[in-house]
Amino acid sequence: METDALFSNIPEYRKHMKQEKQFFYKLATQADNESQIITAQAVTNSATISAVDELIRQNRRVTTREIDVELSISKGTVHHIIQKKLGNEKVCAQWVPKNLSENQKMSRLGVCLTQQFLH
Repeated sequence: METDALFSNIPEYRKHMKQEKQFFYKLATQADNESQIITAQAVTNSATISAVDELIRQNRRVTTREIDVELSISKGTVHHIIQKKLGNEKVCAQWVPKNLSENQKMSRLGVCLTQQFLH
């Protein structure tokens, strides 16, 4: 008789445990997200962005590892600054601006036009 009482509440117990698990998982996820947001905001400021930009201008072949050691910031933050804030991308092991200057656009247009007339 006592065993029937114990096993009769198992579905309710499982439901309760599942709800608790979801609740604690949600809390842990929120806490993790908040700590990442605070860290990213604290590190990605104009001084850090300027420092990363200056290091890249000094040496286009600088690695993200060298930058993160030099500035004491994470490699992910370095990538975020370079790609999202500065708009650069890695081409042939060099960081180059993603957008072409006006002179580069005109030069490229000239090459395209000469290629068009050759064919």
